[in-house]
Parts: sequence; C-alpha cells; structure tokens
Amino acid sequence: MGVRRRGGPEALALVLLAAGLLCLATGLVPSHDASTTLHRIAPLLAFLFAVLILAELAARAELFDVLATRLARLAGGSHGALFALTVCLATVTTGILNLDTTAVLLTPVMIATATRIDAPPLPLAMTSVWLANTASLSLPVANLTNLLAADRLDLGVLRFAGRLALPQLAAVLATAACLWIFYWRPAVRGRGRYVPPGPHRAADPVLFRIAAATCVAFVGASWPGCRSRWSPRRARPCWSPRTRCGTAPRCAGVWSRGPCWPR
Repeated sequence: MGVRRRGGPEALALVLLAAGLLCLATGLVPSHDASTTLHRIAPLLAFLFAVLILAELAARAELFDVLATRLARLAGGSHGALFALTVCLATVTTGILNLDTTAVLLTPVMIATATRIDAPPLPLAMTSVWLANTASLSLPVANLTNLLAADRLDLGVLRFAGRLALPQLAAVLATAACLWIFYWRPAVRGRGRYVPPGPHRAADPVLFRIAAATCVAFVGASWPGCRSRWSPRRARPCWSPRTRCGTAPRCAGVWSRGPCWPR
C-alpha cells in the first residue's frame, strides 16, 4: 500500500500550524491570548468535527442516495422543476441548519442526484455551495457571523429574521438567477426531460435508520440552543478606574462607544 502524497491545501495547513506553534513557543503570540481564542473557537470546531463525522455516517448508510432519488423523482423529469427544488432545499437547509451543514451534507445529495439522472454534477453542486453562503442571512444559526451579530445587538431569532428578510430574499433570487444563467441553462440546453429513477433502497436498512435518526437528532439538538451554545458570551459594560461615565470605555485594546466584549 503506497503512502498518499499530501496536496497543496494540506501542506499549507501544516505550514500554518507549524508557524503558529513557533510563534506561541517564542512568545510572539501571548499564551493568554492564544488560550482565550482557543476557548472561543473550540465549540465551533467541535461542531464542524461532528458534522463531518455525521456526513461520513450518512454516506455509508446511503442516506444521500435515497434522498437524491426522491428529489429526482419529485421533479418528475423536468430540469426546471429540479432546479427550483434544489434552490428551495439548499435555502431551507442553510437557514434552519447552517452553511457548513449545507456544504457538507447537501452537496453529496446534489452530486448523487446528478448521478441518478445521468446529468452533469457541476450545476447541482454549485447550487448547494453558492446558496450555503448567500442563503445564510435569515437566522442566527445559519452563519457564525450572524451569531456574533445577534448576540452583540441583543436580537432574538424573530427580530433578526424580520430585519434580514428582504436582503435574504434578494440574495437568494440573485443567486438563483446567476446559477441558472451560468450553470443550469448551458448544462440542460439540448437535453430533453430526464427519466426519473426508480426507488432506491439502502443495502443496510438498520444503518440507514440509525443515520437518519442521528441527522434528525443533530438538527433538533443544535437549532434551539444555537445562541447560547455556539455564540460567545453577551457583551457587558466595561467598568474600570480608567473610565468615567459618559466616556468611551477601553476594553482589550479597542475603543468603543457602548458595551464591549469581556476579556
């Protein structure tokens, strides 16, 4: 068995890791700052790690193949209907889950769908990848930046969604138009209606049920507590002898007019 040679991104990641450890060892990066940063991003890294494991489990259980077959059958052989379904599915999964889950879990479904109908996989894959970014404005859980903004501004889920409803709609419509013009229309031009595939049954029904139940449980466990679990602590006013009432407090080296992040 040969040893797989590492590609450019993996080699770059190792170089950056070595550089970071060197800076930490030589004192260029204070250990306190490194510890604080690691404490803040550790839950997010654990979340992404869990998503990757879940994606591998779902792939081995053929969950993606079953979902892809049902998606292709639901479109009824129409490429336009399949496009609309994939846009809606990517938008909903990004908003309810998050962009990482859409990119990791939904992209294999799209590729499997293309395989089932003998279509180019690029348009379907780009649909999930693009909408994983542009459809992540609607809810705090959809994007890490949203979590930070909602916590900083003290916005609940409904107020946050209300303020970003129109920008989110505009972003999704613009993305859908670009996807159709640059990817879907060239790919389906000259192709007739595809033949909907037959039902796909998983080879291991027990493993399939376990994977499906795990995905549902993961969604149920992640979404309700997203704000308290994945976001930093809420901002609090910085009171110190160096600040006076009515002046801009200084916290962690950053000047601000309002509350600032705790150290």
